[in-house]
Parts: sequence; C-alpha cells; structure tokens
Amino acid sequence: MLKLLFPIWIFCSCLTALAQSSLYTWEDFVQDYMENEYSEETSDEELTISLLEELQEIHNHPIPINQANSKDLLVLPFISQRQADSIVSYIKRYGPMYSVKELMLVPYLDYSTRNKLSLFIYCDEAPDKSVTGKNKWKQQISGYHQIPLYERKGYQTNTYQGIPLSATLRYRGQWNDKIEWGATLQNDEGEPFFQYRNYPFDYQSYYLMGKNKGKGLVRQWILGDYQLHFGMGLIAGHGFWQNPVGLLSFSRNQLQTISKHTSTDECHFFRGGAVTLQYKHTSMTVFGSHRLLDATVKNGKATTLLTSGLHRTLSEIHRKENVRSIAGGTHIQWTGNHWQWGASALFTQYSKPLEPGSALYRRYYMKGRNFFNCGIHYQYRNSRFTAHGECATDHTGGWGIINQITCQLTQQLQTFFLYRYYDKRYKAPYAFAFAEGGHVQNEHGAYIGYNWTIHRQWNLKGYFDYSSHPHAIYPAYFTSQPMKIFQLVTFQPQKDLSFDFRYQFSQKEENNKSKTALVDIYKNSGRLQAHYLLGSTKHTTGCYFIYLLPVSGPGKWGKMIAHRISATKGSISGYLSGAWFNTSDYSTAMHCYENGPSYSFSFPTCYCHGWRASAMIRKKWNRLWDITIKYGITRFTNQKTISSSHQLINHPYKQDLSLQWMMNL
Repeated sequence: MLKLLFPIWIFCSCLTALAQSSLYTWEDFVQDYMENEYSEETSDEELTISLLEELQEIHNHPIPINQANSKDLLVLPFISQRQADSIVSYIKRYGPMYSVKELMLVPYLDYSTRNKLSLFIYCDEAPDKSVTGKNKWKQQISGYHQIPLYERKGYQTNTYQGIPLSATLRYRGQWNDKIEWGATLQNDEGEPFFQYRNYPFDYQSYYLMGKNKGKGLVRQWILGDYQLHFGMGLIAGHGFWQNPVGLLSFSRNQLQTISKHTSTDECHFFRGGAVTLQYKHTSMTVFGSHRLLDATVKNGKATTLLTSGLHRTLSEIHRKENVRSIAGGTHIQWTGNHWQWGASALFTQYSKPLEPGSALYRRYYMKGRNFFNCGIHYQYRNSRFTAHGECATDHTGGWGIINQITCQLTQQLQTFFLYRYYDKRYKAPYAFAFAEGGHVQNEHGAYIGYNWTIHRQWNLKGYFDYSSHPHAIYPAYFTSQPMKIFQLVTFQPQKDLSFDFRYQFSQKEENNKSKTALVDIYKNSGRLQAHYLLGSTKHTTGCYFIYLLPVSGPGKWGKMIAHRISATKGSISGYLSGAWFNTSDYSTAMHCYENGPSYSFSFPTCYCHGWRASAMIRKKWNRLWDITIKYGITRFTNQKTISSSHQLINHPYKQDLSLQWMMNL
C-alpha cells in the first residue's frame, strides 16, 4: 500500500505547483452530462458516449460566436431557441464580443448556461478578406491507445482473435467553415488487425460535408456517415437526452438537421448521402442510406440486431455485417416567425426478415423486412412559451405521439410538461425520443419538471415522471406502471465554492419468482458533492449512496466516497482521482466519473468492496502537439477474481495505461 501512496503523494505535490483559472471546466460538464445518463438504467451507453463525443468535437473546435447564427448555437443541447436568438440579437445590436465575460450582458442567459456556453465558443475577430486560402485550412490528427496491464481468460484460451490493445485514429479537416471532412478508425480490445475482413481496422467511418450560410438553394449536403434528427425523434432522431434528468439541464432543441457522424459508435448512424434545399421559409431534406448490420441469424432470419460493435471471438465475427439495411426518405419544413411545421417519411428494408422470437415481451418487436414511417411535427414559441410535438404512424397502423410544453413563468422559474403515447404496435427502426423504457413503443406517460433559480446562489431542479406499459416488457410480464421522482439542489455561496445535493426515488414492478404477478421494487439514490479551490488546485469531493429494496430478501446498500483534483499551469495539466466503495452486489453498483483523454470518457462501475484511483497528465507544445498519459487501477478487497467467462481476470485488481496524441496542422 505504501508503494502506491508514495507516487500519489508526489503527484499531489506537483499539482499544487500548477494554477487553476476556472471553477467550471470541460471535465465538470462531462460529469454533469454522464451522471444524468447513468442515473437511468435504460440509457444506451454506446449512444451516450456517441453524443458526448460529438460535443467533444465542438469543444475542441469551438464556435466563432461573432459569426454564428441561431442554428449554429442550437447544436448545443443546453441552448434554447430563445437564448440563441438573444445572443445573435445582442451581437447585431452592440457589435462583436471581445470576451466570453460579455455573456453576462445577454438577456435570458443564466449563470449555469453561461458557464457551459464558454466551453464551446470563442470570441473571434471580424472576417479578414485579405486572409489567404492557405490559412483557412484546419486539420487535426489524433490517436488513442489503451493498454490493459492484465490478461483476460479470452487471451489465455486464444478465444479472442486480436491482441489486448485498443486503438482509435481520428482525422479531421476543414476549409473556410464551408467544407468539412474526416475519418475515424477503431479496433476494440481483442479485435484482430488485417484479418477477418478488417482492412486494417474493424471499424471505419468517413464523411464529407458542405455548408452554405448564404442565399443559395443548397444549404447543406453530406456524403458518408451522418446523423438525422427530425421533429421530436419519433421517425428519425438523434438528440442529447433520453431520460427525465437530462431534460432539466440538457433540453433538446428543435433544430431539424443532418449532421456528421464523428464518434466510434458503430450502430446509430446512416451511411450514404443527404442534402438540404431551402427556398425562402421552406426547406426540404432528401436522404438515402445503405449499411451492413451485425445480427444473430437463425434459419435465414435475423433474431436480434446487435449494437455492441464487438468482434473479438469467432462467433462475434460470424455475426458481423450479415444483414443489409437500406433506408431512404424526405423531410419538408416551413418556418415562420412563431410557428414551425414539418412532415417526414422514412422507408427501411432489411435483406433478411426480422424474427424477434416467441418471448412474451418480444411479441410486438419489429418483425418482417419492410418498414415505413411518416408523420408531422410542429412548434410554436413566443417570449415565454414554447410548445412542440410530433405525431407519427407506421405501416401497420401503430401510432406514436409526443408533446412538450415549456413555460418561462418568470426569469427565474421554468416549467416543463411532456406527454407521450407510444402504441405497442408502433415500430420505427431509427426512432430516438423521450421514453422511460428505452424503446419508442408500448408506453404512455406524463412528465412534470421545473428549473428554479431562487437566488443568485440557489438553484432547484426537479421532476415527477409517471409511465405505463400496457403490454409485457422485460422483466414485467403484466401491465406495469413505473414512477420516478428527482430533486437537485445547487448552492454556490461564492465564485470558487459550490455544493449540490441530488436525490432520486424510483418505483418499478418486476415478475415475482413464479412469474404469476408483479411486485414493487424501490430504489433510493443520492449524492452530496462539493466543488472548491484550495490554493492553486481545484477539488471535487462527493459522497454517494444507494438503497434498494429488491423483489425478495432484505434491502441492499451501496456507499461511495470519491475525490478529484485538477490543476493547470500554462501548457501542462494534471489530474488525480480516487474512490472508495462498498456495495451489496452489482445491483447497487455506482459510477464514479474521472478525468480522461479527449474523446475518452471514463465512468468506472464500482461494485462490491474496493477502491479506484487514477492519475493523468496532459502537455501541449506550440499549439501543434498535445500528449496525454493516464494510469488507472481498480482493487477489489472482497473477491479474488474479476468478471467471468472470457472476460475473467484471475486476480482482484486491474490496471490500465492510456496514451493519446493529437497534432493540429
């Protein structure tokens, strides 16, 4: 133990020599975002990481605020239409901003929003027409490598066909804010290089995108991998929240758009081309896609579409890209001063028929080869009130309806009301909308939330969400009615000190042991956290708890104490984190955020008894090179092995080493 504490003490001593400039940083934003997602059991981890990687792209290549329009700002999930319009109007009236501190003068921007916005914008100078075309080029190349300092059973038995190393390469290019291009190449740990149709990487993604902010007919086009978001996501959706907690802080805007796919998510995107045309107040988007999907195929039918993106074993490789998906459609929209109307249509075809199986909860899953969705959406807004919604149907007659009302009752108080109705027969392969159960199907529900800044130092956020699943879901084979209550209290007595307390209660129903009836399961979870500056270092200390009352047996507890330290001086940044945890079992596991390299978001799962520690240092050279090295260790004190099956580690600890390099040209 002393051998571990000594280097940690040395690292802490080094951090005290660095200087910290801001209480709210990118790392705090990542923690806020990911804790919102991980607080919900239904969140899709791969999609959560994908959306956060897109925000990392914007953070690394911030928006020039003095040249931005409302659409440029609305790509940020915490900016509302009202706030975006207010920023643009302020710049038009008073001229360009010379410092992000001027955001304090913009109406409708609260303290929290200003902090977040400062991470994604920069105050640019007025465009200089004398700048040569050569200086308008921007390029970036980066690599990320994770080296596990342990061996899993899958390598000992030669089950994994690759090496115990993950590698990701990214290339991004841009010319004059009009043309963007990029490539993402990745191999997960255990996936083979230059084998089994990997040339040389298992995952390869490319895009070429053009934008025109002028008066031309063609406003945007893209070739390669891209994302779509229309309406509220009932037909084609890719947004920044899918749970009640995220809606309070990261409210999805109503920007109807096509966007580049830049993340390592191997599932949630289109591959082909799309173009947006605009004439006066009317725009039209046409798109097409052709992709190969992973699936489990039996007797010529796809029983499960897989989303993990892992191809390490021969069985996983056999399931790779064995179903072809063709999709195409259009979206038309009219925009006025207060109203916005739109219509969408999407056709999807699979090369093999989908056959979800005979399980009761799978009865209404997608079945067959051909799927069609169409619908309409609307939005109305004024200075204090916004209403938007969408209504969609599929080829079987199933319906999906969602409506949301946001009211700015006072400058300090904002309320939310959301209602959704998803028919059990509604099937939409690319839907991504607000849903408690994780699927846009078989759910009725109502949500009420609020965001109240009582005083400059106090902020309250909370919600109540009630839903009903008329048909069976897993693992409730009868009509179930889950409920959730959430409350977040933030107190900031001074600029370099803040506290927050969050509490969540959830009640859901699951089958009893004999599967003849449903029983209630209650879960209470909370966190008390403090952000503060000590000298030249920034600290974050948190205490976490979970109390779970399961189907049978006594209640289960989970407890954790975590601490993070960070500091920056010039071109060097240092980070240190540690956590002690004690939980009954995996059902009361908790997640502890820790700093990671760019595009790498570390949120280790802490369960049973043990501790977790990590250290990271980042160095920049002449705005050209950026090198990051991170070391992490997890130690379990009440078990002799970690994980099981091919992932088994035959000792109670695991260590990882990560390396990232970035070059800006």
